[in-house]
Amino acid sequence: MKSVVAVLVGASMLFGAAGAALASDNYPEKGRTLQLVTPFPPGGATDLLARVLAQKFSEAWGIPAIVDNKAGGDMLIGSQAIANAKRDGYTLGFTTSGFVLNGIARAQRVDPLTDFVPIGLVGRSAQVVAVNASAPYSTYKELEAASSAQPEKFSYASCCPGMHFAAEMLKSATNLRALHVPYKGSTPAVNAILGGETTFIIDTQTAVKPFVESGKLRALMVTSRQRASTMPDVPSLNEAGVPGQFETEVWWGLVFPAGVSPAIVAKANDTLNRILQSPEIRKRMAEMSIEPTASTPSEMARLMRTDFDRYSKLAKDANLSFGN
Repeated sequence: MKSVVAVLVGASMLFGAAGAALASDNYPEKGRTLQLVTPFPPGGATDLLARVLAQKFSEAWGIPAIVDNKAGGDMLIGSQAIANAKRDGYTLGFTTSGFVLNGIARAQRVDPLTDFVPIGLVGRSAQVVAVNASAPYSTYKELEAASSAQPEKFSYASCCPGMHFAAEMLKSATNLRALHVPYKGSTPAVNAILGGETTFIIDTQTAVKPFVESGKLRALMVTSRQRASTMPDVPSLNEAGVPGQFETEVWWGLVFPAGVSPAIVAKANDTLNRILQSPEIRKRMAEMSIEPTASTPSEMARLMRTDFDRYSKLAKDANLSFGN
């Protein structure tokens, strides 16, 4: 009897593996639709880049691809939608470094390190601290001094955990004082600073740079220790007088929900990296001040783990609080 059971179990495993291999061989199937879920509203940097990628995946695979914006809850709504999606390879998540930092900043129902399978990185960019062009602050030190003197009059807009984290790190390292005002994406966050609802903003170069160039916002610094090549006239953290070694950046990447077969992950990664080599894509990303960053799934997984461990330690050492 035991031998019969062993044979049946072995056969089941064999046919299961064969079925998974056949499914990956046929992937992507004609007639299916690729859904690219992003935890941000339309109009921001992540949404714009998601739409470019969806178009290129559609062209490469010969199937329709749509972008599904699921904003809210500091990326939690979109992250949960990705984590709970079918494991068939037709739902991808387009997310940022912020969803890893979310696991540090607050309790959540998804684990960024275990509930997702990385496909690969897409790009990277330093963040920008900016004020309304009509504000009386020309440097970060001026903003810092004014907010320290009258903290109740200062607030900042952020669209997601990455920007919130950067602001709290600055508050910890300097005398900057301001109330956190969260928004559901870069577009409403930028609209808030343009409309005078908040004193300053920390966001991506993609979101902020066009308004700096049009004279509506004034960039005080980028959140890297060296100047950004895409905004060479803007001071770095060192030049702005921010002590310490920390620096923050935004990275973008594609993920599947955990459980998608390695063969499907490999196919998606190969397609993504070929897309990132396209001169058209590289030109579009340069216009968005994003550096194309191809990677393997394991390289993205290591970055996620490194970020989680590094920022967890920074938050603990600085005794950071992620309330308002």
